[in-house]
Amino acid sequence: MHESNLHKSDSDAIAEALRRFDEINAADTNRIIIDGTEHPTALFHANRLSYWIGRLNLTPSTALTLAARCQHLKRYEHPRSAYPEGREGYLKWRKDLSKLHAALSAEILTECGVDPQIIDEVKRINLKDGMRFHPDVQTMEDALCLLTLEYQMDGLIASSSEEQLLGIIEKVWKKMSESGRTLAGEIKHSAEVRQALTLLLDKDTQSN
Repeated sequence: MHESNLHKSDSDAIAEALRRFDEINAADTNRIIIDGTEHPTALFHANRLSYWIGRLNLTPSTALTLAARCQHLKRYEHPRSAYPEGREGYLKWRKDLSKLHAALSAEILTECGVDPQIIDEVKRINLKDGMRFHPDVQTMEDALCLLTLEYQMDGLIASSSEEQLLGIIEKVWKKMSESGRTLAGEIKHSAEVRQALTLLLDKDTQSN
């Protein structure tokens, strides 16, 4: 929703919430270096989520705009290493953190005076509730997958076999809509990731 479509009080509340989210994301001591410039990882990732959401939906809802900046709020305080290794530990980490992100985001949005209905929608997106039936939830999933393909896959290459890498990318691919998959083609991938994506596209073509 464009700011011009909001009442002034609503606009102020949303602007304050976005400022609070950016402030929390900027406090991440982890760093990512992009084109020689260092950024707080959480802030950079939130901004890229906003970018991809804008590409997927030219007029995103207010809830989706807010969710982009709080989807992984304070995740940097709860690293994966704090949970047991293996799939069970990973799934518990993800489940616990999605609840934490949703609760913390709702608390801040309430403090800022954001409309309760919008807060409920942000919570739905944070928790990925209704993936295949709620357009905003699928858009967020697409944006998260695009972020993964853009900045996180190359780091897995050194520690993964070709078969493992293909399996990881296939799991990401299956979560995406056709719009998300189309945008994935714009990302500059390493040769290994490009090869895996080509194999997936070939499989899709054969299955159709």
